[in-house]
Amino acid sequence: MKKLIFLTTNYEASLWPLCMLGEALYFDFEKTYGVRFADALLGQWEGRTNQFAAPADAHDSVARAILSRIDADPSWAEFVCQKILAESKALHSESRRVTFGDLSRPSNRELARRYDAYTKAFKRMYVPAWLPNATEGRSGLLTQRLEEYVRERAGNSAGAKEIVSFAITPNRLSGREREERAFLTLMCRVFRSRKQRQIFSADSTTAPLALEKLPTLKSAFRGHIKKYGWMSFNYDGPPFSVSDLVDRACLLYQSGESPTRRIKRLEKERIIRNARKATVIKKIGLYKDKKVAYTFRLAERLMYLKDYRKDVLFHSYFMMDRLIREIGRRYELSATQVKHILPGEMRHFLEGRLKLTSNILNERIRCSVLFFSCGTMCLEVGRRAHALVKKYAETPPVDTCARQLNGECAYPGKARGIVRIICSTSDMSKMRQGDILVSVSTNPNLLPAIRKAAGIITDRGGITCHAAIIARELGIPCIIGTGVATRVLTDGECVSLDASIGRVERSL
Repeated sequence: MKKLIFLTTNYEASLWPLCMLGEALYFDFEKTYGVRFADALLGQWEGRTNQFAAPADAHDSVARAILSRIDADPSWAEFVCQKILAESKALHSESRRVTFGDLSRPSNRELARRYDAYTKAFKRMYVPAWLPNATEGRSGLLTQRLEEYVRERAGNSAGAKEIVSFAITPNRLSGREREERAFLTLMCRVFRSRKQRQIFSADSTTAPLALEKLPTLKSAFRGHIKKYGWMSFNYDGPPFSVSDLVDRACLLYQSGESPTRRIKRLEKERIIRNARKATVIKKIGLYKDKKVAYTFRLAERLMYLKDYRKDVLFHSYFMMDRLIREIGRRYELSATQVKHILPGEMRHFLEGRLKLTSNILNERIRCSVLFFSCGTMCLEVGRRAHALVKKYAETPPVDTCARQLNGECAYPGKARGIVRIICSTSDMSKMRQGDILVSVSTNPNLLPAIRKAAGIITDRGGITCHAAIIARELGIPCIIGTGVATRVLTDGECVSLDASIGRVERSL
C-alpha cells in the first residue's frame, strides 16, 4: 500500500463526530455515488487536533468520476441535492427528538437507542451532503471547469477567478447573515438608550460588569444566544456566549458606524453583489450554452447547500451535547471523555457490556488513530497509534522559503497586513483589526477573528468552503486552497495578497 497523505486538519474535535464522518465515507459512500471514496483512510487525534490521511489521488479520482456522472445524467445531481435537503431536515428533527425532555429520566438502554437513532440519521445525511466536496476534489476540479468556461467566452484568462467568484455566489441569505442582521437589529434597540450605549463605549473587559446591572438587556442577549448560539458550536462547542456578544457590541461601537447604518450598508452591498453577478453573467453570456448554464447554477446551489448542511450538522452536535453530558453525569465522565467513545461502542458501554474508564478515554484523548482498511475499522492508542501513522501515512514536504503562494479566488480584492495563524479558538487572542488571517480552513468558531481580518488565506477549500462563503458575505479578499499557507507563512510576517488572481507575496 502506498503511504496515505495527510490532507485534512480539524481543531478542537473529538473522536465521536469524526468517526461517524469516516465511517460514512469509507463504508457508505459507494452506495450513493457508485465509486469508492478510498481503499484506506487514517484519522489521527492528538490532544483533540485531528488529521485525516487518504491516498494522494483519492479526492480527485472521486471528483472526476462524479463530474462525469453529472455530465451524463444531470438529473442524478438534482436527486442528490434534493436528498441533501430531505436528510438534513430529517437529521434536525431526529436531533430534537432524541434530546427532548428531561434526559435524566430515560434508562441507559433508552439513551443508547436515542444515540443510535441519531447516528443513523447522521450517516444518511452526511453521505449525500458530501456532494459539494466531492465535485471539487483536492485540486478544485469544478472550479477549474468553471474558470475554463469563462476563459473560452472572455477570450483571455484575466479576471476568470474573480468572475467565477461572483457568478456562483448565492442570492439567498445564509444562516450567518440572518444572525448578523438579528444582532444588529438588537443593537438598534440597545443603542437608542444612552445608558445602554455607554456600556459598550468602554473596553470589553469592563462592559460585562456594567451589563450585570441591566437585567433586561442581559436577558435580550441571552434570547439571541438561545436562538443563534449554536452557530459557533462546530464539533465540540462551546456556543457563543454573552461575553462574545459584548465583544461584538464593543467593536460595533468603536467602529463609529450605527447599527442602523450597518444594516443598510450590508443590504446595499448584497444588492450590489447580486447586480454585479447578473452583469457578469450577461456580459460573458455564461447562460447561452445550456451545459455551461447548468454547471454554474449547480455550483451556486452546491455553495448554498454546503453552508446549509454545515449549519444542520453543528446544530445537531449542539443538541446532542445534552445527551452526551447526561451520559457523562451517570458515569462521572466529562463530555470530552464521552466523545471519545466510538459510536459502535456506546450501546455496549451503556448496557454494561463494555468497560471504559477515565484512564482509557484519557489515553484516547492524548493520542489515538482510526484506521480504515480491508473493509474494517480499528482503533489504536499510544505507541501503537504512532506506529500505524509511521507505517501508513506521511505529510508532504513544503518549501518554507517560497516567496509566493498561489490559490483560488474566493472573493476578489487586495490586502496587505501581518500574518496571524488562526486555526482554533485559542489562537484568536492574537488577531488584531487589519491582520491577515491564515488558517488550515475556517469554521464558525473563528468568526470573531474573521471579522477583524483585512484578508483571508487558507490551505484547504474549494469554491464551496466556509472561508469562501464567509468572505463573500463580509466582503473580505480571500484566497483558498493554497495547500501550504499555514506551513510556509509565520506569525508576524507581512504579506500582500491579490485575491483576484489568487496570489500571495511574502515580504522576506
